[in-house]
Amino acid sequence: MRLNIWEKLTPRTHVGYVVEDVDRCLRALQETLCCAEEVSSYVFTPVRARACGMPIENLSLKIAMCPVKGDVYFEYIQPLSPGGFHYLSFLSAGDAMNHAAFCTDEYEACREEFRRLGAVFVFEAEANDPQNGYRRCFYAKLDGVPGVLEILENATAYRP
Repeated sequence: MRLNIWEKLTPRTHVGYVVEDVDRCLRALQETLCCAEEVSSYVFTPVRARACGMPIENLSLKIAMCPVKGDVYFEYIQPLSPGGFHYLSFLSAGDAMNHAAFCTDEYEACREEFRRLGAVFVFEAEANDPQNGYRRCFYAKLDGVPGVLEILENATAYRP
């Protein structure tokens, strides 16, 4: 079987890093790569989160999305609560690249395709906030394929 989702993805993408200190990473990015845009972080607390099918309660992550070029971003993620995929990734690897992400308007179709191929969903989240709207994501690990892929739903309107 083959993964055939590429036509379902939109141009925006990012490389995700799990780090000890998002603010330190932002300062280093500004100083060394001379990023012209000022970037701020925010606290991400999803409505629902799961790791390998198990619920994660009270997940809290500090996140910053840093534009690199066009629709490509660096994402820095600092675990603020113990447990879950990001926290365990940091414990095992320290500051390190964690995943490559792609966005889609066809979230359910992409998730089903990964499921059909036997992917392990190492992380899933559903978020809804006035600033960024409603969106979902999953991180998938495919047997024999190195790394973790994130599929991130393009945000829709906030659902009060």
